[in-house]
Amino acid sequence: VATRIRYGEAVDLAVNAANQMPPLFEAGVLDRATVRELGRMRLGFAMRDSGALPDIATEAALAAALRALPSLALSDGAAGATTGRHVAALLDRLAPGTPRRPFPRGLAAVQAVAAGEAGAVITQMSEILAVPGVRSAALPDSAQLVTPYVAAIPTAAPSPADAAVLLAHLLSPAGQAPFRAAGFAGPGEG
Repeated sequence: VATRIRYGEAVDLAVNAANQMPPLFEAGVLDRATVRELGRMRLGFAMRDSGALPDIATEAALAAALRALPSLALSDGAAGATTGRHVAALLDRLAPGTPRRPFPRGLAAVQAVAAGEAGAVITQMSEILAVPGVRSAALPDSAQLVTPYVAAIPTAAPSPADAAVLLAHLLSPAGQAPFRAAGFAGPGEG
């Protein structure tokens, strides 16, 4: 998204992970005064829906659950996936011997778990909730990667007034409902 906007794709409103936006503000592509947080995405642990989830409420319990897995699916950090890099570092710290199955995207990793091709997955809750056939729980706070998502109006937006109306709607209770349904915590929430 950031690359497409930076190189001139015309949009009225840009929505992306907060860490992707600073270069767009610095380049004058986005109006910094319009930035608003829409919600925060947390990581979850999911397994096939056919069995009970192990206890992962603490780092020690998560480490034990990871060591017991035949494999863990994750997004490919080597391909630039921030979540994948975080999960790989978490595995190195908590359960270094756990076999890893990298996928191009977190959604594909969750689909592999639902199909029985991997024992479990750690990825963003929005990707987990989008796939039927898995059950999930949020990672403990000490293992989390919280990603704020923000919106901003481009300086060259074709319809900045309409973008401001849309942004106001996205921040309203009705506009926030789809974000909550997709697994986002509210703006400013952990």
